[in-house]
Amino acid sequence: MCIFKYTYDVFVECSTTDIDLAFIVDSSSKSDSSAWPSILSFINLVIDQFHVSQNAVRAAFVRYSDNATVVFNVGQYSDASSLKAAASQVQQVRSSKNKRCRKSLKRS
Repeated sequence: MCIFKYTYDVFVECSTTDIDLAFIVDSSSKSDSSAWPSILSFINLVIDQFHVSQNAVRAAFVRYSDNATVVFNVGQYSDASSLKAAASQVQQVRSSKNKRCRKSLKRS
């Protein structure tokens, strides 16, 4: 079971500031498939802490395993409801671990 813990204090000051968030999520075979729904729930909890709009907080979602895929770009969704719906629909792509891909993402 995957348990995420965070504090709301971090989000209070910046919930309406201009922020571009990027959720970069490992969906390889290294990740436990039973944890995938918890990962998506955590992302939705984070989204709930912000005022999502074209003029405030925008978000992107990148999923990686053997390859990195931009599931949706920054600014593609202009409200929290549509952003959360899109994030909830992201499927885990189970494939082999690719350390080179992860290293490449970290350097970008």
